[in-house]
Amino acid sequence: MPENTRIKEQILVNYKETLNQYKRQEVSNLYKSMTVQMGEEIIKILLDKRNKNWIEDIEYLIEKDRTFIAVGMAHLGGENGILNLLKENGYELQRVE
Repeated sequence: MPENTRIKEQILVNYKETLNQYKRQEVSNLYKSMTVQMGEEIIKILLDKRNKNWIEDIEYLIEKDRTFIAVGMAHLGGENGILNLLKENGYELQRVE
């Protein structure tokens, strides 16, 4: 099997697993697997730091009016994930399906 075909198949497998994790409400698993694959320092920069920077803006927007905010799934899970940071700031979160 050609290398690029194998890579494409692995990408599809990873994508399907990511969707299944989301459907099972296991967003923290994606955060953990990304940390293993990319390393803690990269995750701190790509996810944790960005999430913390976004929280003030998100709070401003949601306090001002009804707001829809979309982020990539990797930003949801973990101690410094958007969901946990909002909960820590006293927000009650509800899953919408």
